[in-house]
Amino acid sequence: MVRAAAPSALHELRNSTSPETQINALKQLKNEIVGHDQRKERVIRHGGVAVLAVILSRSMTKGTGTLRIADGSKSLAAGSRGTEPDWSENDEIRLQITLIIGSLALAGPAYVPPLLNGGVVELVMELLSPSKNPSKLVAAALRTLNVIADVLSLDRLVDTSDTSSRARFLSCLYSSKSVIDSLHELLSRQYNTLVTRTEVSLTAQLIHKTCSKDVTQLAVVKSSVMDSLAFQLATRLSNVNAAQDTVLVHLLDAISTVMGHSNYRRARFLYSNAISGLTPILKSPFSGCSTNGNSAPEHASHTAVTPKPINQDQLGIPNIPSTHSKPPVHPELLSDPVFASIAKPHSKDDFDRPIFTWLLHIARQGQGLTRLAAIKVVASLSLLLEDYPALVTVDHKAREKTFSLLLIPLVVRMIEDADNTVRKHKGQQDLVEARKILPDALLVLGRMICHSPSLQRAAVDAKSIPMICEILKNTFDSMQTVTKPMWRSDPSEGASDDLSVDPTSSTLGDTGLSLEFSHALMVRLAALEALASIANKEDDYRKAIIEAGVMPCVTNALVPFQDGLPPSTLKVGPKDGNPTAVLISACKTATAMSRSVGILRTSLIDCGIAMPIMNLLQHSDINVQIAGTEVLCNLMLFFSPMRDGLLQSGALKTLCRNAHSANKKMRLLSLWALKHAVMQSDDGTKIRCLDELGTGWLTQALTGDSSDSANSVSGHSRLNTQLGMGTSNAAGEQVDILNTPDESSMDIDDDDEVSSDGESGRHFGDPARLDPSSRLLPPPRQIQFETEAELKRRQRLIKTYEMDPAVRARKIELQIQAQALDFIRNIIGDAKGNYELIDHILQTITPGRFFDILTAKLRPPSSNALSLEVSKSTSQRENLAPPNEQTPEILLSTIQVLVHIANGRPSQRSLLISHSTLLTLLLPYFRHPNPEIRVAMLWLNNNLTWLDDSGEASSARQRALDLRNAGWENAVKGLVADGMGNLDCKERAKTCMQQYHVLLNENRGTESVMGQGPMERGHRGLEHSRPRWGQEGSSGA
Repeated sequence: MVRAAAPSALHELRNSTSPETQINALKQLKNEIVGHDQRKERVIRHGGVAVLAVILSRSMTKGTGTLRIADGSKSLAAGSRGTEPDWSENDEIRLQITLIIGSLALAGPAYVPPLLNGGVVELVMELLSPSKNPSKLVAAALRTLNVIADVLSLDRLVDTSDTSSRARFLSCLYSSKSVIDSLHELLSRQYNTLVTRTEVSLTAQLIHKTCSKDVTQLAVVKSSVMDSLAFQLATRLSNVNAAQDTVLVHLLDAISTVMGHSNYRRARFLYSNAISGLTPILKSPFSGCSTNGNSAPEHASHTAVTPKPINQDQLGIPNIPSTHSKPPVHPELLSDPVFASIAKPHSKDDFDRPIFTWLLHIARQGQGLTRLAAIKVVASLSLLLEDYPALVTVDHKAREKTFSLLLIPLVVRMIEDADNTVRKHKGQQDLVEARKILPDALLVLGRMICHSPSLQRAAVDAKSIPMICEILKNTFDSMQTVTKPMWRSDPSEGASDDLSVDPTSSTLGDTGLSLEFSHALMVRLAALEALASIANKEDDYRKAIIEAGVMPCVTNALVPFQDGLPPSTLKVGPKDGNPTAVLISACKTATAMSRSVGILRTSLIDCGIAMPIMNLLQHSDINVQIAGTEVLCNLMLFFSPMRDGLLQSGALKTLCRNAHSANKKMRLLSLWALKHAVMQSDDGTKIRCLDELGTGWLTQALTGDSSDSANSVSGHSRLNTQLGMGTSNAAGEQVDILNTPDESSMDIDDDDEVSSDGESGRHFGDPARLDPSSRLLPPPRQIQFETEAELKRRQRLIKTYEMDPAVRARKIELQIQAQALDFIRNIIGDAKGNYELIDHILQTITPGRFFDILTAKLRPPSSNALSLEVSKSTSQRENLAPPNEQTPEILLSTIQVLVHIANGRPSQRSLLISHSTLLTLLLPYFRHPNPEIRVAMLWLNNNLTWLDDSGEASSARQRALDLRNAGWENAVKGLVADGMGNLDCKERAKTCMQQYHVLLNENRGTESVMGQGPMERGHRGLEHSRPRWGQEGSSGA
């Protein structure tokens, strides 16, 4: 059979000598391949990509780039881009090639690899600069790149390797400074013409489709593209009909994508000059824009726009920047009572910033994708306020009430409408929009309600559980795909036999996933995320999910693709496995569902969730292993009927091995699961676990003396200095050790340094979820009047807390120390006293070393030591032990370990009391603001004065005398009156005082101590183990 010949136009391109001939051949080739995939394949296989790359490269070297810059500058200076510079033949050649490349890419994922291998995509990216290329050519290049991004998005869940076509495309787009500069230039246009609107819209779409990873998001922020997006958004919010602006949806989508999961990027947007310029930062009578009708505010430089204050009580809208001569007045908005009620004058609360008011208005007035885009930005910004509560002055319940009434019902209704459209295939255009809305709406719902019980209740009241469960079930149904094997006259046809043709640019890639299957995977992931958020807190919601019959789907979502299976629609189906992202989302849902004792003992066993989780611990992706270990933390609880089966299948050995992982998150969660595994286990299991971990490793985990932890001292000390918070003393009060802020070590993406004038002693708080100690500290002083310098300083602190490697390592290191202490506590914990294991721990670690470790956890940091450390050189600092962090979790865990040691033999109690330094350091914690710590101290006092039998009466009396001399009796007596507002403390203090009176009263016999009913022996007042509640591993026991 004769092999199909190469297109005639391709032959003419190879032999053409004049630009006119090339243009005619290119137009002919373009017209031949449009809508014909077989002809596109012939162009690829016969080396058409290499030919196009050569012609495009030559046309760019022959272009009059310098002349075009001058012409373009003149055109822009005139205030319009409607008049194009002279359109040359080289421009026409580049335009036709760009259109051909877009047409080839539109055939599917298989056609993108040869385009990347041929280097033609990088050449198209060079056409993005509006100062060097005509607007028509720039728009064509943007459309082509958007087509490639759309095609590659089909496999974004499956093909996540660094060598994938999508990864290579993103690398070409964001690793080139010239390309990023072009994006910034496109978004910096201040002229509201059709040309600039098209450019801004296409650029924002490209960013939304491609800027999905941290590395690309950071590149966009550092190059000020985020500020340009904020500028374009602010200029369009000046229009009362902003909800109908077709560009607005793409800007909001791009901003939401760039912010991602980063609080720093959210703060960078919220405090940007353009967004802050929606109202004056400082309400000065001298600030404002001209109102004489002769000038407009300057936007091109992205400086803060501070229009003259308006009487907002009369207008019902915030002050906003405008390209008009006067600040706009929109009385039409007053007809919306909800908008008028939330449009309050600017206050000291970040949630009262006008950007929230406008976004809520767009969410109510907009439709479809525009409404969803506004809600996504609001949801993302609200997480910043949730993580940094010092940024808001009002009760978070007010914000949650606004979301419950205005946003949650809208999102649930959008999910329902989009699902109906997808299932019923209502029109092609509606179907395309519904496929975009459905997964995004599910994701934004999960993001909004994740940590808020009231928002979860609002979602449940909106009947979201049965609807989302049904959507998840539908993703496992068989589907008809429109993708079919391409017919060829010769099935064996491959690349061209011509040796001059480059095989890498003439060979098609994998066919990839079909649109239907890719959409099903995205919806599956989003539905699992939404269910995980709904089931995060309340047991009733978990039972409703169980009753919906969705747990078998969760189990199926825990099954990965077979190793080595290519992402081809012809080989995989809805039930043949799941990509990495879906596995992680399914683990989140399983973690949320396993927090219920009843479900843990019934439904999770019925659906067989244990073995799939064990299999995920062997997955090649470390993130999947971490997600599986997080589920295992709950499955290993002592009341879980699955624990014995998991231990028999090797879970203990696997967890001990993973506890030695180089990944800190894996170490933390493995130790967390082991802590639950040894709780109320037999001594053999506990000793085997200790032997698997190793004494040396456990000592390092207790002290935090890992190599990376030691190197993080300077970074963490710098953070404490910047926050102006220092450390807390034994009473839980803040001690500002170093008062001079050192801000020169961290800047905000090349922004000018901020003056330290007026910043001494100011702090803005830490995220309560990430820094456990902040939950028990007095609320930091609120910021009242933010200057631009203060806003930049706030960004700097958020950036340091989030992105400084030393700070991030130190945070998780503290969590590991707390879990290691809890692990020791559960090893030796027993209501009757586990004497042998207490001796085993003391012998393996040695008593002196063990009590030194516990003493270090209780000792307040020395200000002199810290000052000395800061003055040392870097080389000297690396050898220092990390400074002690008195977080409530570490304090409580340390005291609990001592409580269980005091629950041992009399000789073990005497050993504890013999450490006088330990008793002195413990004394102030009787007055700690955390009631759990106070109760633990009373339990410790109770166990230390316990009398086992009359034969050790003298020893018990001596221990009581030692405690009296150390000041413990007086400390306990101080809690008898009111217990510092805690009834448990008060009652425990009464019991302790009764023991003192009996042991130290010479007129009474020791027999009366033996029969004391209220003095239960052992540590039953504190929890040893509870399910993991926080999705980020920041809470739990």
